[in-house]
Amino acid sequence: MQAQNESGSIGFEETVECVKAKKFVIRAKTLYSQDENRYFTVNSQCNFLVVNGDKAKVQVTNDEHIKFYEEHGMSDVDMKFSKKGDLLLTALLKDERKAIRLKVKLYKDTNKCEAIFSSAKRSGNYTLVGEMVPGDISNVVKLF
Repeated sequence: MQAQNESGSIGFEETVECVKAKKFVIRAKTLYSQDENRYFTVNSQCNFLVVNGDKAKVQVTNDEHIKFYEEHGMSDVDMKFSKKGDLLLTALLKDERKAIRLKVKLYKDTNKCEAIFSSAKRSGNYTLVGEMVPGDISNVVKLF
């Protein structure tokens, strides 16, 4: 197990293991809103994706208001590595009202990543850009 640095970051291999175990948190530093076609610098304590097994919690907000905070079941999970060595994860997040397609890219040899959320409608499409950490060391939210 690799040592954590001061920000709680860990190495790529350990982060990949957390993805395979489906116990990780993505803490966003930047939010891209497709609806507004602009980037926002955001607080990682307020913009996150938490995955624990087959459940996921998502919160997306900017200075104006919370865009959404939802809990979903997670299905149709697929993981593979790109030719460049990045880890790619796709999944479907579903609740009784809607389904959201999730695409996560974990960049090779880092814990830097992006998570793209897209719905069947054009509105409500967001990208969180930040870092991935194991759920058990995240100070964002506790795993549920």
